[in-house]
Amino acid sequence: MNRYKCPLCGGSQYSTNPNRADESCIYCGHKGTVLMNSLEDEQPNQPLKEAVNQDQKNNQSKKE
Repeated sequence: MNRYKCPLCGGSQYSTNPNRADESCIYCGHKGTVLMNSLEDEQPNQPLKEAVNQDQKNNQSKKE
């Protein structure tokens, strides 16, 4: 199972497909969901944008 997060509204959506990043958010329609590293939400005090940026960096380093 994979979790995708919308950087605009913060909504999480789940899929077994690992290739659904950059699709439209099911909540707000924003195109650009981001694959997150875990199924659990970020730490409560961590800003969403910071969490998304960190996961993008982690995913990028996995590809290299």
